[in-house]
Amino acid sequence: MFRRMLIVFIVIICMTVSGCAIMRYFDGSSNEDREKFSTSRDELWNEVKRLKQDNDARQRTLGEKQAAIDQMNTEITNLNDEVEGLRSEVADLKKERQQAGEGKQKNIEKAGKEEDLLKDQTSPLKEQTIGVEEKKGEISIPAKEGIKQEQKADVEKKDVVQTTTVEKGIGPKMLKIKVLSGNGKISSAKALSGKLTQLGYRVENIGMAPRSDFDVNTVYFAPEYKNEAQQMAARLGGDTIYKPLTWPSVFHMIVVAGP
Repeated sequence: MFRRMLIVFIVIICMTVSGCAIMRYFDGSSNEDREKFSTSRDELWNEVKRLKQDNDARQRTLGEKQAAIDQMNTEITNLNDEVEGLRSEVADLKKERQQAGEGKQKNIEKAGKEEDLLKDQTSPLKEQTIGVEEKKGEISIPAKEGIKQEQKADVEKKDVVQTTTVEKGIGPKMLKIKVLSGNGKISSAKALSGKLTQLGYRVENIGMAPRSDFDVNTVYFAPEYKNEAQQMAARLGGDTIYKPLTWPSVFHMIVVAGP
């Protein structure tokens, strides 16, 4: 019995050794080959991990670049919107400028027509004035004894006032008047225009003065209209002053409203 078991054990060992030899024979690989295969597999695994890391890094770079591109596209869109807004504003400004030019041209044409009308109205008066002057030159007033020097001066003064009135022949409604605001508020110009209208004057234009630091109402008059400016200042009352115009204007008087 013991011998049989020993024989079986020996047979099993022999078969095992034979089987391993047979496997090596069929595989045909040595220990060195197996070591090389194991090393190559580790290197391949490391290469795969490295490629995966490179791929992740490139994906992150692509994501950052895509975010930058999206931001640039947003900025471009905003810039396009601003450009369109600026174009719209430029178009509106051009339109306003054109309208202002047309309005200014109409005012110039209106002023020219009124000036021609005034010339037509004053021509007969000038002719009458010339006739009066000629008649005064022909008539000599005989001197009388006992006339005082003061009475003679009064007579000459009345003649001068009458001649001046005949030469001009312009009443309050025939004056070309413009009213400007001198305190930065258009309401003051409108109020002063209403007051002048109540006094019998005709205001043709209302606007803003180039500066807004006028302390009192100021009447600027064209040459030969000093008397009318003095009368207007007196009628307006208060601290109203009058000064000659130092720039060319189609208006006879320009009134600037103070505070």
